[in-house]
Amino acid sequence: MKKVKSTVAKTALIALSIMVSGNVFAQENENAKNSKEEGNRNVMLNAASANGPREIQIGLPSADVNVLENGLPVTYSTNPHSVNSTWRGDASLSHQGLLKISETAITTGNIGYAVNSFTQLGQEGFHGKLNYKSNHFGLQEFSLNLNGSMAKDWFYSASMYQDFDPGTFKIKSSQYQDRTQIYKFAITHKYNNDRGEFTALYHYANSHPVYTYATQSAPFIYVGDGSVKEYGDFKLGTTSYLPTNGNMVYRDMRTGELKQTSLYDAIENRTNAVTLMNNYDFGNGLSWKVIGRYDHDRGALVYQTPMSILSVKGTPIIIRCRISTDISSTIPATISKPVCRASIQEPSMS
Repeated sequence: MKKVKSTVAKTALIALSIMVSGNVFAQENENAKNSKEEGNRNVMLNAASANGPREIQIGLPSADVNVLENGLPVTYSTNPHSVNSTWRGDASLSHQGLLKISETAITTGNIGYAVNSFTQLGQEGFHGKLNYKSNHFGLQEFSLNLNGSMAKDWFYSASMYQDFDPGTFKIKSSQYQDRTQIYKFAITHKYNNDRGEFTALYHYANSHPVYTYATQSAPFIYVGDGSVKEYGDFKLGTTSYLPTNGNMVYRDMRTGELKQTSLYDAIENRTNAVTLMNNYDFGNGLSWKVIGRYDHDRGALVYQTPMSILSVKGTPIIIRCRISTDISSTIPATISKPVCRASIQEPSMS
């Protein structure tokens, strides 16, 4: 009888061991799968822009492209102050990654993927990083970061980004389709035996994203089988049909006065931001992180809307369109307030 009980006990123990091993193996496979999934996440670039994060439409109600730097969104109003006008994935960043939909929802309250980036702060010694990018269309992009130590427990980091992008076709009213410059300077102080770290960061950006209105398609004929063909002498994707002078007249809604500006100046975006960050490690896995930012920005967006095509005998084809400008400024709380809206009809295009 004792022998039978011993055999049953051994059989049960073996069965339990197999069950536990199976559960552990399944859990390890699940963890490996999640790690592989997170490791394969990457910040892909949009084919329409070689400088900014890719916009992924996943069928969920999200109006913004979520990009974070040091835990805060780089802009709280992507229209008209776009992400690309104030942030680039350049040498000023120590690292960047992609947040899952659940992480983005918890962090920002928006539904969708988000780019998470962190500023390169000062380190012991001297460090430098230089990135350069070009293409056969004439793109010149420079990105530089220098950081190091100034004194005991004091560190600095300075970054510069310059983008001269003529685009893939010539625009008569502007030399570049994207002219952006970004500067950052940070001072970091470590205290209480490196348990605490305080950083003051200044960020300035000036951007003219002409590509937002200059890359509109030319008129074309839809064949009906899913293909298109060129309309007359209009070239698809290789020629700009904007005004040659690029000037526009608008009425200032604040004063009622008629004013004149160029499309290049109208789409100017500026950022002046001061960020304060403090990290403190209490030990035993307990830490405290505080971050605040003051913004004084100018956001602008220029867009065109084709209205009609006129063909007059003995004269070239004329395109009628409406060119509109949205301009807003952000107050310290980064709440966008529209201060100007203008539109004009150009009777002739070249």
